[in-house]
Amino acid sequence: MTIEIKKDHYYIGIWYCQWNEGNYLGCAWKNSESNYEATYRFRYFKHNEDSPLYTQADPMWEDRKSWYSIKVDTKELVTVQNARIREMMDVTLDIVCARYKCERIYEPIEGNGDRAYNVFKASSFARIIPKEEGTVH
Repeated sequence: MTIEIKKDHYYIGIWYCQWNEGNYLGCAWKNSESNYEATYRFRYFKHNEDSPLYTQADPMWEDRKSWYSIKVDTKELVTVQNARIREMMDVTLDIVCARYKCERIYEPIEGNGDRAYNVFKASSFARIIPKEEGTVH
């Protein structure tokens, strides 16, 4: 799973935090049917006991990602959906930051796929694999 950037979606923002053994990355948007969605992932670096080194630069670190997606009920008003998806993403990030005692980063997008691509590309934490449309890992 990845975060796909599509030109016809309206992107709200990026939620991110990083701690020594991993990081959290999330993005929320309004899709072409005017429903709000989000995708987020937890990334963990697990050390391989056989490695003589103990740093993340060590190739013996295993990279694990757990992906999740959410959708807001389509029967609600668009303004309610917008507020609800932002609250879900904010609360999730706040919980993760409290658990790992790390800095909370929110990058607003508030624009279409082109704007989202540029915000992700300018960030220090996202890896983009260009395609016809963007994909963020």
